[in-house]
Amino acid sequence: MHVHAIPRRRKPYGFTLIELLVVVAIIALLISILLPSLSKAREQARTSLCLSRISQLNKAMLLYADDFDESPPFLAQGHRNMDEIANKYHGNPKDSHDELWYWYQETWCVPNLPDICYVPDWTALDPTPTSRDGSLFSYTRFENLYRCPEFERIAVGQTGYLGEPKTQNVFNYTRSVLGRKLLSNVLDDDGADDELCPGPTLKVSQAYAPAGLFMIIDEQWDFHCAGNYDGDGAIPFRGFPMAAETVNTLIADAIGSYHGVSGKIVDYDFIIPSKSGSIAYYDGHAALYQDPWPWRNVMPGSASIDLLTTLVNDFMAVPQGPAAKALDPLLLSIYAQRGIGLTPNLVAALLGLM
Repeated sequence: MHVHAIPRRRKPYGFTLIELLVVVAIIALLISILLPSLSKAREQARTSLCLSRISQLNKAMLLYADDFDESPPFLAQGHRNMDEIANKYHGNPKDSHDELWYWYQETWCVPNLPDICYVPDWTALDPTPTSRDGSLFSYTRFENLYRCPEFERIAVGQTGYLGEPKTQNVFNYTRSVLGRKLLSNVLDDDGADDELCPGPTLKVSQAYAPAGLFMIIDEQWDFHCAGNYDGDGAIPFRGFPMAAETVNTLIADAIGSYHGVSGKIVDYDFIIPSKSGSIAYYDGHAALYQDPWPWRNVMPGSASIDLLTTLVNDFMAVPQGPAAKALDPLLLSIYAQRGIGLTPNLVAALLGLM
């Protein structure tokens, strides 16, 4: 007699609803732990990329200088009247050109800047301005070397600190006006009839301390180079060509708030917290630098003050105090260019405050 065993039905494999919910919860927990780390890693990668780009652009400037008698590309300036005859500032007594003419000569990034700098949206122009048309492009060969990766992430039209829209996405790496020799009647320089006069292009070999002299600045877009900043802040900038261009002044060289942790390096309640930007120097190296008084303005709600006068007065009262840190970009840059140790009285005189 044969007994046939009845096969047992196999229990179907699978997960219960509770098991699935537990797995989903564990995955969500892991994502919440890992995402901040991944985000921070991406930010650090963009910081490294920014330093790489500005360093390569700086090397292109130095290669250009090698081909043109140690002179980096020419840069104009913006704190004088554009119709002012500029002969005494360029070392040529027969020169009858005004500063506007010299502005047209600043072509290393984008040509014809005076014609396009106030256009609210460069993408609407035909043809669209591009660094490929600049005089430096044969040395760089890549358009993205002219801008910070964090700057690229901000869309044209997005509003900035004062609510003005971004005008262009071509560049935010600019040059300091100290790329031209600083002349001053305070220092008894020939041809200088004012406290601060931009002279001829500063040759690489003329820098007293090239490791401390800015060549290229990772500029704050909504203060100067892409934001049409026109504010009545603690230092009003009305009348300056503050749109999308590289013309600038000593106090208009605002370093970008793009990288690292936000904070203050100057212990004043009215200073706005900011991050750091990249700087490339005359000796070829690049490093991060935090602007000590970002946006050249004060915290919203702060009492109305004359920021520059306040800083200089504090510096004169306590030369080693916090105001010295706020004036560091100015003090160190002038020293690096001319080898001049600036006393409080000399700083005040240079800035026309005495």
